[in-house]
Amino acid sequence: MKIFLKLSLFFLFINASFAQNYKTTNGHIWFISDAPRGKIEAHNKKVICELNILIGEIEFTADMKSFEFENPDMQAEFNSKYVESEMYPKALFKGFIRNMTDINFINDGTYNAEIEGSLTIHGITKVIKQTGTFTVKNGRIYGKSDLYILLSDYGISIPQPVINNINNYIDISVDLVLDKSLN
Repeated sequence: MKIFLKLSLFFLFINASFAQNYKTTNGHIWFISDAPRGKIEAHNKKVICELNILIGEIEFTADMKSFEFENPDMQAEFNSKYVESEMYPKALFKGFIRNMTDINFINDGTYNAEIEGSLTIHGITKVIKQTGTFTVKNGRIYGKSDLYILLSDYGISIPQPVINNINNYIDISVDLVLDKSLN
C-alpha cells in the first residue's frame, strides 16, 4: 500500500510538471520594413517557442532560412548578404514574463504581458523589453506581440547601392498558439 501511494504521488508530480510547459513548433514571426521604394515583408511559420507558465520563462528559436519572401531573389539576398544565415543560422530570444502575477494561464481570458530578455540575431545579443498579450482559451495559449529593432544594432549592414531601398528600422510581429507540452 505504501509503495502504491508513493508511485501515485510520483506520477501526479510528473503530470503536474508537464502541465506547466507549453510549446509550438509552428509559431509565426514576420517582419516588415517600409522603405521609400517599397515594402519588404517575410514570414516564418516554423518558429519554435516554449513557455513555462509556472516561472514565466519563454524561449523562441527561429531558423533564418525559414523566412519566406514573395521574391525568391530577395530571400537569397536576405540569407547571404544581410543575416548571413550560413554563419548565423538562428535567431534566439530567451526571457521572462515580468508581470506573472497579472496573468492566469489556467482561466480563459486575455492578459497583458511585460516580457524582458535577450534577443540574439546575427551573433549579437541585446536585452529587450516588450509588451504583448496572452489569450487563454480552451486549454491553449495564444501569444501576440510586436517589436521594433534597428538592423544596425545587430550588426546587419545595408550595402550602399541599396541604402535608400531598405529601412534600418524593422517591425517584427509574433503570433503563437501554444499547447501543453508532453516533454
